[in-house]
Amino acid sequence: TTAGNQTEWDAAETVHTMDKTNETFRLIVKRTPRTQLHLFEAYHYWIIATNLPRETYNTFNVIAFHNKRGDAERIIGELKHHFNLDHLPCGQFNANALYFSCGILAYNLVQLLKLIAFGKQSARRSIRTLRYHILHLAGRIVSHARYTIARIAAPVECFEEFITAYRKIRYAPLTPI
Repeated sequence: TTAGNQTEWDAAETVHTMDKTNETFRLIVKRTPRTQLHLFEAYHYWIIATNLPRETYNTFNVIAFHNKRGDAERIIGELKHHFNLDHLPCGQFNANALYFSCGILAYNLVQLLKLIAFGKQSARRSIRTLRYHILHLAGRIVSHARYTIARIAAPVECFEEFITAYRKIRYAPLTPI
C-alpha cells in the first residue's frame, strides 16, 4: 500500500518474516525526493522494521513515532558532544550530579533562548550551528556616554536578526513561576 503526501513523502508497507521463524514484522519504507539533482537516484529511502500492531499504529503513526525517537537521539548527541556531557569529571557522585545538572540547565536555557529570541526557524539548530551564526562574527563592546554598544562586523541580515532577538529577550514579559 502507498500512503503519504506526494509533495513531501511516500510510504509503503509490507509484512516480512526471517528464515527459521514464524514471527512476522512490518517493514515500512519512507521515500522523500532529494533536494539536489543526483545522477542516478532522485529519492532518499528510510526503512523501518517494527512489531508495533497495525490496529494501534498505522503507517503514519509508526513513521511519526520513529521520527520522535530520532529527535531524542539528536538531543542526546547534542548533550554529549556539544555540551561536553559525554564523560563525568570525577569519581564523586554529588560532584558529577552537579556537573550534569549544570549541563542540562545550559541546554534548557539555550532551547529557551532559541524559542524566544530566534523563533521557530532556529528550533532545530544545534548549539554548534547557533554558535557559528552568532559567535563567529568579530565584534567588540564599547561604553560611551552612559551607553553600552556591541559593535558587530556582520551583514545587514544578521544585524537585523540580532536586533530582533535582542528586543524579544529585552522586552519579553515576566511571568511569575
